[in-house]
Amino acid sequence: MSQPGWYPDPYGGGQRWWDGATWTPHVYPSQAPPSQALPSQAVPSQAVGPVLNTMVDGKHLYADPRTVFYDGRSILLDQAEWVSYFTKTSYIQVGLVKSVNQREFHFEVGRYPRMRAPMVAMAFGKSTGAEHGDWRFLVDLSRRCLEPRLVADLAAKVRAGGMVEVGAGLAVHPGGIQGMSVSLAWDEVAGTSAKDGRIWIHKAGKHKPVLYVPEQNPNAVLIPALFAALGQRAIVA
Repeated sequence: MSQPGWYPDPYGGGQRWWDGATWTPHVYPSQAPPSQALPSQAVPSQAVGPVLNTMVDGKHLYADPRTVFYDGRSILLDQAEWVSYFTKTSYIQVGLVKSVNQREFHFEVGRYPRMRAPMVAMAFGKSTGAEHGDWRFLVDLSRRCLEPRLVADLAAKVRAGGMVEVGAGLAVHPGGIQGMSVSLAWDEVAGTSAKDGRIWIHKAGKHKPVLYVPEQNPNAVLIPALFAALGQRAIVA
């Protein structure tokens, strides 16, 4: 049994994640009777929804609506607390002409505290063309299976009178937002736009955005949906 995947739990119960070398603590409850199968007898369960099963830089990448596994690390999406996906673009300039040289696609998902708690991170090969297909799969998976829960949890805390930090620096509270020495009441927030690797925040009556959060920061990609959930208008540039 060399392939990572969900298998009948040899310890009883539902299913347990096999990372290709050992059983992990990740379990998934099942309505089926407890399995008595030994690890060597286990057969991978059928994932519900689309599955990504490929190699990236010689390392196994697997993702489905339950989990993301890469390079020996895995995380259950229903336990993840933050997500980040972004691109890094380098340019070349010949005379007055500036053009894209390379694009690198990044995807990260994990728990807090970041860098000490479980996380899965990967960077896809550089390209001068369209976005990387496997990266797009993970982004779509996150938007469908992870981000609605994260946004709902954050919005619920704000509605209950609390303050949450999004994107490692933007404070969101019942009265408005604060970041980069800029404070805005909700009636001053005109929405957001995404450009040049940043989530820009617009102020009513101003042509240019007044502050930004780097897209690579944890949960920065949630900002437009969070504002919308709290009744703000999302601007897409």
